[in-house]
Amino acid sequence: MRPLSQIPPRTLALAVATVLAGLVAALSLAGPFASAPRSSDVLTVAGSGAGPPRLQDRQGRTVLLRGVAVTGLIRYAGDYAENPPGRGADFAEIAALGLDFVRLPVSWSAIEPSPGVIDAGYVAAVAGVVRAAERHGLRVVVDMHMDRYNARLAPGNEADGAPAWATLVPSTCPSAPSPDDCARAAWESFWTQRQVAGRPLQQRYIQALLAISRRLRGDPGLAGLELMNNPSSGGEPSSQFETSQLWPFYRRVIAALRSDGERLPLWIDRAASTEMRDTETAGLRGGPSGDGNLVLAPHDYVGVFSKPDWPAGGVARLAGWYRDAVGEATAQRMAIVVGEWGAPAGGIWDELLSAKLSLQNAGAIGSSFWMWKQRPGFYGWNLVNLDGGLRPDTKRAQLLSAPYPQAVPGRIVSCAYAGGRLTVQFNGDRAGTALLWSGTQVLASGAPGVPAPLTHATVDGRAVAVRLSPRHFATGSVALAGDVVSVAVPAGHHTLRLS
Repeated sequence: MRPLSQIPPRTLALAVATVLAGLVAALSLAGPFASAPRSSDVLTVAGSGAGPPRLQDRQGRTVLLRGVAVTGLIRYAGDYAENPPGRGADFAEIAALGLDFVRLPVSWSAIEPSPGVIDAGYVAAVAGVVRAAERHGLRVVVDMHMDRYNARLAPGNEADGAPAWATLVPSTCPSAPSPDDCARAAWESFWTQRQVAGRPLQQRYIQALLAISRRLRGDPGLAGLELMNNPSSGGEPSSQFETSQLWPFYRRVIAALRSDGERLPLWIDRAASTEMRDTETAGLRGGPSGDGNLVLAPHDYVGVFSKPDWPAGGVARLAGWYRDAVGEATAQRMAIVVGEWGAPAGGIWDELLSAKLSLQNAGAIGSSFWMWKQRPGFYGWNLVNLDGGLRPDTKRAQLLSAPYPQAVPGRIVSCAYAGGRLTVQFNGDRAGTALLWSGTQVLASGAPGVPAPLTHATVDGRAVAVRLSPRHFATGSVALAGDVVSVAVPAGHHTLRLS
């Protein structure tokens, strides 16, 4: 693709106008860029043999979720307003970047503002965002988000989660003895089941999660519920915390949801202390539950928070983390999706993101990037700018929008994108339709993604017919185009290439 500066203005204007025309036409339909997920698209965790189970749809296809966190529903304190509200255009752009799911963090404090009182308006707002994402063909995982337990326990910092009435701490908090000590005290009250209005805190939390589950029950586009983000220890040593407190808590939550009729995959996050290390092995063996429909969703911040940071140890260090995480998921018979990953902006950090994305491809591991948008003046991990424009200081959007397999019949053995070609090896016991992302072409206002969408497919070296479902997005800030490529594939072990 030629640099924009070398494209004649009239040619560029026509390209953008074409994208805009496609966008307007698509918006006139009930589902702007793709049909909303149907009941046949409901995901479950399945699979046997070597390696971890996989997320699959009812057609028996392995589904590779690649997405981003949309954070507009998190309730931070007033002194930390980093998250802009989500808009319908956000989901249109996410789809045009080839991402196929949204991680949607929500706040216990907003769900249950008083003990036993559920805010129906907030729960309806959650459902509204889920449906808005689904109209653009995106699946959603709703995440019960917690950072430092409560929004007011870390002034001027990223803190959210429990309501004030569920935050049992000394009267001197958050100023003394320290915000961290106050957060630990609040967590300790939670893990030791202190009561509020006659019920243990964990039971209160479960009721809030049940309110979300019941409101969204049966929604075909919902890919799961994440039981808690960043669970942290109170007074318990971190080496013992997961087995003595976190796993019993997860068992209680899983039992409550299943007995209430929830059948979606349930997503399990590791302890926050574990996620600051470069290993996923400590503590999980023995597991939180024998439930067969669980997703291990660890956070990958290797080389970001764990000294000596990137690039010390290089790709081998990153590969070790992924090997450990896959080993944990295999041992526990859970599917695996990286629940959160991200990094600061800049060239060296783009190298880190690219290396991690290659490892995710190689292992057919889904992931959710942190985060979609962020107001200026904060720590700058956002994927795109507030107006939807691609960032000039990082190519993270172009990296995430590169070609990858979205759904493939059977098990994905390996996949890689290199040299302008996507190669997927898979093994399926029946024929079906594979869905592949072509890569996003940046038509205006941003560094190029792919030179052109990849739409030529071969199976075992033989050219095959394809069906294209276009994804377009254009505003005054950016113009994007790509395709979901559908390919009929036979049963058996095959190599599928997109070029």
